[in-house]
Amino acid sequence: MTYELDINEDEAAQSGVDYVALVDDPAIKENWMTFEAQKSFAFKVSAPERRIITGAAMIADMPIYRKDDVRGEYNVVFRKPVIEKIVKKWAKLNKFNNVNMMHEEDTQTEGIYCIESFIVDSSRGITTPKIFDKAPDGSWFLSYYIENDVVWNEFIKTGIFKGFSVEGMFGFEIKAQAEVVEVDADEKHLQTIFDILNFADSYTDYPQGASNKQGLKRIPYVLGSVGGGKTK
Repeated sequence: MTYELDINEDEAAQSGVDYVALVDDPAIKENWMTFEAQKSFAFKVSAPERRIITGAAMIADMPIYRKDDVRGEYNVVFRKPVIEKIVKKWAKLNKFNNVNMMHEEDTQTEGIYCIESFIVDSSRGITTPKIFDKAPDGSWFLSYYIENDVVWNEFIKTGIFKGFSVEGMFGFEIKAQAEVVEVDADEKHLQTIFDILNFADSYTDYPQGASNKQGLKRIPYVLGSVGGGKTK
């Protein structure tokens, strides 16, 4: 089963990306499938002397393996048009510096500033940075300036943090090889929740789940192994 994730563009709706977290690869690999083929997208220190890290936040059309008690085993994907909607809403709501460490709930880490955000778009001449393998059009890249001495010295320079991980609320659309899929009562219930509240689940890429205020399950969105960065 494959689900395409989406958001409601209305600024009042709760769906969208709330935070970008700096995460360590091992914690994710311990609990979820590792994406060895996408290792080149781990964030990199693109300019060490300037404390800049760069990496992918979302890779367009990349199937991401998931497993939970409601759906069992399945994949989710973010399509190019949806990523553009997500990035536009993230920017409109001024969430550039909403960064935390390891998805600490309701915590913003000070001294980390977004200095670049772009979507790969070959038609506009915006390509994947040379320090990475080529990413598909529609993929979202970020660069952060790490002014925080503790984060830089103890977590970035030491290699503890290896990737970006987005967290937020997204609606589920069922897609399976272009066929109409019959869903069970639980799936219909979740879709009804999305229709009413404009989102189905709160989503992060960190393994441990937590409940949001609406009582819906927080489901990790695994990009830690993929969205790593490089320093400049």
